[in-house]
Amino acid sequence: YGRVTSSDELGLSTNIDLGGKVYFNSGDYTLGTHQIIVGEKNGSGLIVVDGDLNVNGNITYGSGAALTEDRQLPSLGVLVTGNMTIDANVSELHGTFYVLGTVTVKTSGTALLDQQLLVYGAMVAHEFEFQRQFLGTLDQPEAAEVIQYDGRLTANPPPGFQDLSKALPDLKAVTP
Repeated sequence: YGRVTSSDELGLSTNIDLGGKVYFNSGDYTLGTHQIIVGEKNGSGLIVVDGDLNVNGNITYGSGAALTEDRQLPSLGVLVTGNMTIDANVSELHGTFYVLGTVTVKTSGTALLDQQLLVYGAMVAHEFEFQRQFLGTLDQPEAAEVIQYDGRLTANPPPGFQDLSKALPDLKAVTP
């Protein structure tokens, strides 16, 4: 599905051009704050974690080189064979996350300190544990976790995720 590269190549860099590569990590892995930028030739990429993934910082799409074709569009795919934990300080994630285990969204322990988690992309998992207690305001109550499909999975799918969008159900936004 692409050239396989060690996840070490992601390094500590804040701005990442995925370059159409597959990044592989054997064992548990932690992703901190990263900005996925417009690729010079291919902005998509896949991170495969053969273990558990801990996300302790925001992962967002940013700019970089001028976007001249769809394949340069930043599009992150993450495949986790274990569980994925999203720390309480994370407020924004961009990408398509496919987790064979459980996705756990941690809470700070109180509604006053919790912040809303916004995910732009898609999340597929065996199970979800949404623990945040964010409420919004009295005048405008909001969900603690929001997942909004952004179309990048279809526009510039990460390596190995080309058919994933065809398997996703047609979901509608529902607020209790």
